[in-house]
Amino acid sequence: MSPTNVSSRSEHRRPPRFARAILVALVLCSLALLPAPASLAAPGGPLVKIETGWLRGIEINGVQEFLGVPYAAPPISDLRWRPPAAAAAWSGMRDATTLPEACSQLASVTLPRIENEDCLYLDVYVYRPKNTPRAGKLPVLFWIHNGGFTGIGAKQFDGSPLATANGAVVVVPNWRQDLFGFLALPSLTGESADASSGNYGILDQQAALRWTQRNIAVFGGDPHNVTIFGQDAGGASACIHLASPTSAGLFRRASMLNGWCDGLSSLASAEGSGTSLAESLGCTDPANVAACMRGKSTAELLDASGTWASANPNVSGTLLAAQPLDAIKAGTWNKAPVLIGSAHDGYTFIFYYGGLYYVVNADNYADWVAYFFGAAAPQVLAEYPLGNYPSALFALNAAATDAWLACPTRTLTGVFAAAAPTYAYEFAATGWQQNQMPAPDDFPFGAFDGAELPYLFPSFPHIGAFTTSQQRLSSQMIHYWGSFGAAGIPTAPLSALWPLYTPQTQGVLQLREGGSGVIRDFAADHHCTFWDGLSGYGITRSSELRMK
Repeated sequence: MSPTNVSSRSEHRRPPRFARAILVALVLCSLALLPAPASLAAPGGPLVKIETGWLRGIEINGVQEFLGVPYAAPPISDLRWRPPAAAAAWSGMRDATTLPEACSQLASVTLPRIENEDCLYLDVYVYRPKNTPRAGKLPVLFWIHNGGFTGIGAKQFDGSPLATANGAVVVVPNWRQDLFGFLALPSLTGESADASSGNYGILDQQAALRWTQRNIAVFGGDPHNVTIFGQDAGGASACIHLASPTSAGLFRRASMLNGWCDGLSSLASAEGSGTSLAESLGCTDPANVAACMRGKSTAELLDASGTWASANPNVSGTLLAAQPLDAIKAGTWNKAPVLIGSAHDGYTFIFYYGGLYYVVNADNYADWVAYFFGAAAPQVLAEYPLGNYPSALFALNAAATDAWLACPTRTLTGVFAAAAPTYAYEFAATGWQQNQMPAPDDFPFGAFDGAELPYLFPSFPHIGAFTTSQQRLSSQMIHYWGSFGAAGIPTAPLSALWPLYTPQTQGVLQLREGGSGVIRDFAADHHCTFWDGLSGYGITRSSELRMK
């Protein structure tokens, strides 16, 4: 295999579909609610009344869980590829003790193929410490899951540890993914009130945030203290909400883990990709393409999604008038405190399981650099000479990580910090990955994009149990993110103080086993002066990691 044998696909600082599917694998007190009229405890489980009816949840280790709560109508039949509609009310008591199935997606290592379009449900986890006033309102942490806009779901993220450690309410929604969430077509655009299509997954997230605003008080949560946070596609989604005028007022703070703020498709590009997909399914008549596509089965659409390369939001309509980064630079964004960061070793997991471990070597390193970086290859080869790295693959990964993850995140951090309180981190823990992931001894995974998830959500799939130091780091991270959500300042017991990021100090908290600490050499470590000065590879460009 050589670079010329690899199909090309435009992506923004993140691995393409083949790698994202693998990353998805990685990137696998008895308590009573507020004693308000709408909420009470019951022997059969906690009860709460929301806008659409009564729910009976379950209590586990002091955490009240309300699972599979509908926040919108099932997006099926004529509601497929439309903005989310209101959920229907019900009579009697609705059981809320079962995790909802994820939205339709192709098989991955952690999940089988799922054919499920009736998926707009969310989970609520509530913990009120015994020593807090019952009348007090709890901070709300709203998690937007990862998966490259193509996979994973709410059921893989148990919010109990975050809720318990921080005395908080955690909300985890499903939202439409892949072509079910991001298909754009001229005929769908023609149906809309704002001349847009293809952003249904983001609109689902907004619907879940609005549901939270209307209902979270009956769970004890404070609708005026909601923090959104997400990883990978979830981090990009958080940036979209920071930039979108239609997300104004739905949250107070935001955290982006390995997210991005530019590189979204144009509506024309998204419609072109959608039209090609529709044609492949026999929907060729412009007059009825939308109807034809709505007539296809879930299975047919999922089969087609395997060759579709546009699971990505687009810039259109009232949701987004411009790239999120452009809106943020212009000052026309929902200014809020931000916590942002990236993983030190970026794409190692993707490079290994994507097959590059077996094909990149010293003899063809220059060819691969030319393939990834085009005309900039001579400069990149000079900046990342083979002699500085244990192998050609590690040199290539270092260049790709710095170009498309670390340095753009640093630049974005500076943009946020100029307008709002901003905290920066770098995830650099390596223990569980290297000890528990099956790989050759000569390939240390390091701290790759997605490896932080088990530390924030210990239920997220990973192999084996944490060591004492890994458990300590997990506890630190859970407290850091929870305290940021509660009060806007990330703190953790007996842990390093996390400074505000400023252009002058550039303090970054490096999260690592054995003791996290502040570093100030992030830019030097990741060659950011080089990348900032290399035309075409700054944060303002949607860069391309061309693998498939």
